[in-house]
Amino acid sequence: MMPQDQIHPSNELAEKYFNNPVYLNHARYLIDYRAGIISGMLGNSRPVKILDIGCGDGSLSSGLLNRSSRLTMLDLSAPMLAYAKAKIPPGLLDRVDFVNESFTDWHTEHNYHTILCVGVLAHVPCVDSVVSKIASLLQPGGIAVLEVTDNRKALSQWFSNVLPMKKLRPGVQPGYKTNPITAEELIVIAASVDLHKMRLFHYNMYVPLSRFCPQWILRAVINLTVDGRLLSRCAVENLIFFQKKIPD
Repeated sequence: MMPQDQIHPSNELAEKYFNNPVYLNHARYLIDYRAGIISGMLGNSRPVKILDIGCGDGSLSSGLLNRSSRLTMLDLSAPMLAYAKAKIPPGLLDRVDFVNESFTDWHTEHNYHTILCVGVLAHVPCVDSVVSKIASLLQPGGIAVLEVTDNRKALSQWFSNVLPMKKLRPGVQPGYKTNPITAEELIVIAASVDLHKMRLFHYNMYVPLSRFCPQWILRAVINLTVDGRLLSRCAVENLIFFQKKIPD
């Protein structure tokens, strides 16, 4: 068995991590903020085929759905997929495919205009292979929305060392380490498979014991850490919009 501080992401550990509904409660402020950015950037006016990888409770992609679009919600956590299904208006359920599977094991013949992969890359066995697979499923000119949390910022790293994940998240495997990746590293990986950065949103900082904080405090933290604000240098969240190159 690996030493306790060397347990790397796997499908099994990621499933345990996200099966715990406490995630939906204490991270609601962050989910809502991401959903606002995504809906503002993408809108829902054009007919699209959308894939939401690790859809969670469906907050990020359900707002993009209409009668002209088709949405695939994929999550390896059955409880999260049930939450997502409950978010879809009954009149649009026939426009949604629900897939309870790991993205790394999933096979499809379809291509997509828009792919969301938010809050996922930290928990996959190999970031490079996941980004490559996303690129292969995206139509030329299509948009991929990827997210990474860079907890290597000095302040966040200090809090993480003092208050390790296993003490904050009941049910999380002791020693479970998420993938450390920066926005800059992700941009390089994406460029290697013809996904080119369109826009980067930088926001939020690590708040110790955040699941015990009122949501209004956590939302205020985001407002102080967006680009150009007082604490922007401490922000750890990076939501990046990529576009797949159109062949010459």
